[in-house]
Amino acid sequence: MRRDSRLSVAWHVLLHLEDMGPGGTSEAMGRLLKANPVVVLGLGVRHRRARAAKRRVEPRS
Repeated sequence: MRRDSRLSVAWHVLLHLEDMGPGGTSEAMGRLLKANPVVVLGLGVRHRRARAAKRRVEPRS
């Protein structure tokens, strides 16, 4: 059976984007992953939307 590693790659990218902060670019991540920077950019946008949605759902202390 083939192993699908797309999820682990996506998590890896998201962790690196978080570490890079605002200075991290999709071009830098694309070179690191040998992937199209547009794909990396899409992952970053999705990650930011998920974080924003999580903040809206969690009750504030």
